[in-house]
Amino acid sequence: MELEITKKCADSLRSFAQNNYGIQLKSSHAHELVAAYFGYSSRAALLADTKSPITNLRQAEFVVLTPTAPIKERCNELNGLPENLPHELVEGVYLPLYDENDKWILTQVWPNLEELGKVLADEHANLNPYHSPFQKIQRQGVKVEFENDLVGIVVFREYINPGLTLASGKNVVRGVVDVFNLKRVAGHIGYVQENHFSTEAETLDAAIMKMGDVYSKIITSAQNSTHAESVFESEPTFTEWLKKQKNRDSPLGDLAMDMLRDKTWPTLSTLETYRDYLHSKNASWQTVQTLERAWKSYKAFLARKNPA
Repeated sequence: MELEITKKCADSLRSFAQNNYGIQLKSSHAHELVAAYFGYSSRAALLADTKSPITNLRQAEFVVLTPTAPIKERCNELNGLPENLPHELVEGVYLPLYDENDKWILTQVWPNLEELGKVLADEHANLNPYHSPFQKIQRQGVKVEFENDLVGIVVFREYINPGLTLASGKNVVRGVVDVFNLKRVAGHIGYVQENHFSTEAETLDAAIMKMGDVYSKIITSAQNSTHAESVFESEPTFTEWLKKQKNRDSPLGDLAMDMLRDKTWPTLSTLETYRDYLHSKNASWQTVQTLERAWKSYKAFLARKNPA
């Protein structure tokens, strides 16, 4: 059965390369690439895997694509592989797995484990009766670690409640850490969820400390990493961005100085809540207009910083 499914994928890959790129791919190369797309270092490793064979795909709750880096590395190792062969061949490999008469993938395919972790965290948050739909994610990070046949996905989130922040005059935040443990069941792409642990606290740092008692290795490495930017996808808040505009000789600079003098200025997540705050302070229409222009500039800055 395993030989049958990998042969179908290899034949599909060869046809895909020929029809879309005019490239003739050897059968041996196609089989090695199929193994790489299933997460193996070689076809021999794929065939030797009797614990979680690729034929278990129908058992998988989640199917996650193999990162491109190891696939590129495997391509570099294969002698005689066409030099102009593109790296984006996943469609050719996966097509037979969706055959209506013999479908192997019965669930959604995820681009990576990090994105899967975020969605699982969203689902858990929505089931939490204490989670407010008005809360916004202010800071977020995902860390993935592998141990034998298990994968741990840790999602770090710091939520802010704009409404409560506006009403109280101080930032109302909540830190949440979710740990999702997945077990490999089909190649290195098919997983089932083993368990889930979650903790929350008044701050993200406090939530990390609480979860660290259970998952000290993965939590500590994320907390103390010298490459924190790779764990936390932080971006400047509007308040942080506005502070840097204080030296401008313009209405934007004036707004920044007004903000610095305002001891109750909150950190919010939407233009509407900032506008409401200025109205509560009886700000002039010119100030509100400057705020709206500043918000537009801030969003443009974020778009340049994180291009789609």
